[in-house]
Order: sequence, then structure tokens, then C-alpha cells
Amino acid sequence: MQTQIAQLVEEFNKNVRPRVSAEYWAKASQAFDIFWKKQIMTGNLAKGQGREIDDLHPIIRLLDPNAKKHYRDFKDEKERQDLKRRIIESGKQYGLDYEIEESENELLITKTESVAKAMVTQGQWHIVFFELASFPELREKLDQIFKETIPDKKAQLIDELKSLNEKHKNYLTKPAATALCAIMSLQNPANYVQVVSLNHRKIIIECFGLGVIDVKESYGKQIIHTNELLLSFDKKFDVDFSPVELTYFLYTEEVREIWEPEHIQPESATVTAPRETQEGAYFILITGSKEYDDSKERYHFRKGIPGCNQLLEAENRGRFVYYQDGKFYAKGEIGDISSEEKEGTTFYYAKVKNYEEIGPVKFEEIRANLSFGSVGAAGIRRIRKEDYDTIVGKTLPQGTDFIERDLELPSDFTLDPLLFEDKEDLELRIMAALKAGNNIMLVGPPGTGKTEVALSLGKQFSEKGPVNTYIMTTATSDWTTFDTIGGYVPSSDGNGLVFQPGLFLRCFKNVDKPINRWLIIDEINRADIDKAFGQLFTLLSGQSVELPFQKNSKNIGILSHKDCKEREIAPNQYVMPKSWRLIATLNTYDKASLYQMSYAFMRRFAFIHVAAPNCNFIEEKWSEYLACWGLRVPAELTGCVDNVRELWESMNEDSKRPLGPAIIKDMLHYILNQAEKHGTLDDGIRKKIVTNAVISFILPQFEGLEKSDLDNLKKRISQYCLSDKIDSLCYEMFEG
Repeated sequence: MQTQIAQLVEEFNKNVRPRVSAEYWAKASQAFDIFWKKQIMTGNLAKGQGREIDDLHPIIRLLDPNAKKHYRDFKDEKERQDLKRRIIESGKQYGLDYEIEESENELLITKTESVAKAMVTQGQWHIVFFELASFPELREKLDQIFKETIPDKKAQLIDELKSLNEKHKNYLTKPAATALCAIMSLQNPANYVQVVSLNHRKIIIECFGLGVIDVKESYGKQIIHTNELLLSFDKKFDVDFSPVELTYFLYTEEVREIWEPEHIQPESATVTAPRETQEGAYFILITGSKEYDDSKERYHFRKGIPGCNQLLEAENRGRFVYYQDGKFYAKGEIGDISSEEKEGTTFYYAKVKNYEEIGPVKFEEIRANLSFGSVGAAGIRRIRKEDYDTIVGKTLPQGTDFIERDLELPSDFTLDPLLFEDKEDLELRIMAALKAGNNIMLVGPPGTGKTEVALSLGKQFSEKGPVNTYIMTTATSDWTTFDTIGGYVPSSDGNGLVFQPGLFLRCFKNVDKPINRWLIIDEINRADIDKAFGQLFTLLSGQSVELPFQKNSKNIGILSHKDCKEREIAPNQYVMPKSWRLIATLNTYDKASLYQMSYAFMRRFAFIHVAAPNCNFIEEKWSEYLACWGLRVPAELTGCVDNVRELWESMNEDSKRPLGPAIIKDMLHYILNQAEKHGTLDDGIRKKIVTNAVISFILPQFEGLEKSDLDNLKKRISQYCLSDKIDSLCYEMFEG
């Protein structure tokens, strides 16, 4: 590892380290010191409610990249200039100079750096500092921590702070310690790393062999000890990093791949496994120098820079977004990669395929929705597919040409890795319905994969023009046309009412720009359709509608693409693009007990049945199901798991309540977790665990059955369970 680290350090020193400003962090620390003495130790912050912009926001911006940086709280030019002056003065009181980018609708603070993405919301930071200012015992204890220089005493003071803070509902001393570690790093960046998560600290320490953490150590000891061990990285690998530089180094993409290789993967491996494994990798490519003047045709990068090897491995299978001056502005695919030698250095040229301009999308506007807090200084950054989708999904179409464009069907559309009987037929039925211009209603028993199919459609079609992205929601009985269409709400300044668009209208316009977001509604029959959809009945039949609301003294209208004749969409108009679709799911077991759908509503959809698998398919694909669910079955539970498979086959053979895979998956996870807790297993314990799983996941599906059907199902499951317990509970739940 020494050689590998030496190479990475060399590249870091060349490409990233020069941009890490010790002067910036010294200035940031001074700003925090002024804030601490002026606002917290005096209690002034607690007395200044309504002055968060002036006194608190500048400090939160130094702590966390998710802090507020864009402001829209103005209605005219005078208010804009007053707000701008206020923001500038808020920084100056702490010695901070802000650059503000102005647009018609907002002020954006640019070029700020933060300690770390601490997973603490703006509101939670407010609570932390207001409670520190309000409770002398808390602020005085934290002040003692700042001043103490002996590690063991500092650890003891942190433990005392944690004890004092237990009665307060704030994030200061949460188990991961991100808020406290971020504050300590900002207060003293010369001695504390900006790795603020205790979990990350422990992983890094173990990976690089920096020492051993005793799990029995106190909270305070863990915070101090992990910081000391991380700082020993310099000695072990013969480098000379400041704590801030060390943090930047540890979070460069190639170093992070060493200590947390799974960080670019989705968090769980379920049936909806990441498509990245099939399609390739995803990147942000930074442009801007003279080397990238032909970036529409090729991307130029040098051997050894962070991310170089990852991009080489993504040849002919990677996708990227271009980034420059704080904005994402284009996307494309990585093609063939060639190389040449120049003055002893290897340069690579990646051919760009399917180049397409997007947005542009400001990084600051979507930062809170991404898994990373900064793009970084290096030219290449690998990202998760979810982050790529977020960036591309936020882009807006150029002009209004997309409104009349037909839906483009993906030539490689697939429901893989989902498992379905007759999957090819299901895929063909879906594609035929979409091509015919239909909205889709996915119907079937619970757990068959309807929601996963809907999400798969949203994701795959969002990658094709002219669809931008999709909105996913679940219907409720409380829905009215206010939720779906919109209605009047008080204006932000309290002077009158303004129209607030609902769910459907947000699919067609973002602020004043037309867009095309598909809408996915899960469990649609939970809503009272007549009450919730109103004028949308007409719209879904392809006709324009006028709403009983006004904007700019004009009636608001939703136009069909056929009635949109103008290049410019008026502020009071929303247009449903030709390629827009509504995808909904319906649980057939609920259709009798929830709201009924009228024939008038149903005829707006193509109904596609997503069936539960039959017993032969279950037996044939059982090992594939287990693999998709990420389940590893211990040898002592093989018989128990096989019993679940047999029970599933029996339930789906000819009963009135066939079960989908998701229910069985939940059962197996439950069984494996319970078995692990029990330790030693005998036949009685195994049967008890299976019985409890059946009670938790299968019995609720029996609601509404006739007694003869219920007796039939009880007979099927009793051979695998404690029959007396099943009989008793069925009587209590369904017959008593």
C-alpha cells in the first residue's frame, strides 16, 4: 500500500493540494471565534429571532455545504438590493467576503467552502446554536472543550457535554458526532481533521492500519482518539499534510475507493439491483481550460490524475455530464479512448458519443439532493447513477419543440433484473401501450413488483428525449384537487393570495419553464378519484381545460399539446407534452375496500396485469430470487428456507390469495434476522420463527376471504407452522 499511497500523494500534490487554502480556513476559524464570543457566549443569538440571515447563516455555510446559499425572498428591485446588502454585511461582521451571482429570481452566494457534509439540516443547525445560546451550561461546557489542550481531559469534557445535552432535542451530540466534530474542526482547523463522521473515521483507521479503536471507549474518547489516529497518517506514510489537506486527500475519489469502495454503489442490493453493473459508470468531467476546446468531440485528460483509471475502464460503457463555472451544461457517453506521449507524459483522448446540451443546472441548486458536497478540483469525478439521474433529471428542455415530439421508445428497454413469468410478454404489452399514447395502470396482487416496474419505466424513459424526469408519489384518501391541480395560498409577503400549482401542474412547468416530468402514482385507488382529479378527467382524454384560478389576472389553463401553437408559453399556461404519461399502480386485493374508479376514469388507461408467479416458475427461479434479494442462507436454515418456498408454491398454486415476491423476501429477511438472534436452533425454534413470519406477512393478506377459502389457506400453511397458533389468530382476526 505504501507505493500506491505515494503515487496518489504525488498526484494530489500536483493537482489538488495547491487549491487547498490554509489562509481560507484560518479566516473561517477567526469568523467562528467572533461568532462564538459575540453571539453564543453572550446569549445574543437566542435574543435575535428573525436575524438568522444576519447572524447564523454565515457560520452554517462554513460548517456544511448543504447550508442555504440562494435567496428568493424579494418581490421588487428595492427588496432585492436590500437583501443583497444584508447578506454582504452578514459576512463582513465575521470578516467574510461574499461573491453573489444574481438572476431574475434569486441571489446566489458562490465560491464558499465548508467543513463537511454533516447530514444536519439547516433547521437542525439553527436548533443546535439557539440552544447553545439559550442554555449557559451547554455553551460553557463546549467553551471548556475548545480551550482544553490535554486530550484525556478534553474527552472527559465531551462526555460531560453529551450527558448535559441528553435532555435537549438537538443534533450536537448524536452518535455519529458529525455536528460536534464539524464545529470542533471549524474552531481549530490546525488540529482537527474535517472527517466529521465517527463511522468514516473508524473505517479509514482500520483500512490504513493507523491503530485500534476500543469499542468500549466513551463517546468523548472516541472523538479525540480517532482524530489523533487519523493525524498519524502523516508519519505512517511519510507525508506532510495539514489536517485540512489530509481530509481533502482522503476524500479524493481514488483514495476513497481504497477505504470505502462501495460508496459509489447504491446502499442496498435488492431485486432492483443497480443498472450501473450493466450499463457502465457515471462521471462528472470538468472543462474550462484550452485543452477542452473540442469537448463536443472528445475529452482530453492526463495519465495519473484522480479518476484517470476509472475513466479508462469506462471505455465504451460510461456516461458523463460536463461541468464548468459551477454549472452542469452537457451530457454524453464515453466512446473509444486513444493515447499519445508528449514530453514524457501520457495524454488520453476519450471520444464523445451522443453529446447533448442540458440545462444549464447550477450545482448549488441541487447540492442538497446529491450524495457529495462538492465537485472537487480534479478533472474527473466518478458519481453514483442516482446522482447522474438527479443532475440530468433537473435539466430543462431547450425551447418548446419537445412538446410536439413523439415518445421515443428505448431500443434496449428491459425489466431486468426483476423476475417475472412471461417477462418478455409483459415488456411488449407495456411498450405497445406507451407507443399507442396510453397512460398505464399496473394492476395485480401485493408484492408482485408493480411499483418496481413503474420506477423502472420512469428511470429508463427519463434517459431518452423528450422526457426530462419523473415524480413518484403515493395516493391518499385526503387528496383533493388542491393537491393534484393546485389552489390559492397566502403570498409570502402576506399581501393577498397567489396560485400554487399542484402535483400534475408541476409535471408541466418548473417556475416559468415548460418541462416534461412523468407522474407515477402508487396505489392510486387510495384516493377518492372524483374528489381528487376534477378537471384532469378532461385533460387525460387529450382535451385542454381552463381552471377556476387566475395568474396575472388571467385564467390558468392546461393545454393539450395539440392546442399549443405558440413558441412561448404564457405564465398562466401549462402544456401537457405529447410524450407525457401517467403511470399508476393498483393493488387488486384492495379494490373492493378502497375507493372505486369510474369507467370514465379507467378508460383513460391501458390496464396491464402484473401477476404473481406460479409454482413452477418459483421452483425454477428460486436460486435467482435469493441472489436478487442478496440473501445468503446458512446451512442450518436451508430446510427452513425451503419450507418457505414450498409454502409460497402452495399458496400460488390455486388459492384465492397468490403472493408476490416482495412478501416472501420480507419473510425471509425476518426469518434470518430472528434466527441470528436466537443463536442455537432446534426444530421447535425454527417452526416458531416461521410461524411468526407467516403471522406478520401472510395472514394480513387473508382479509376479506370467504370462510371456505380461508379454511383452505389455513390448511395449506399449517403444515409449516404451529397450527394451533394460526387457527387461533385467524379466528380472532377474521371470524371472531
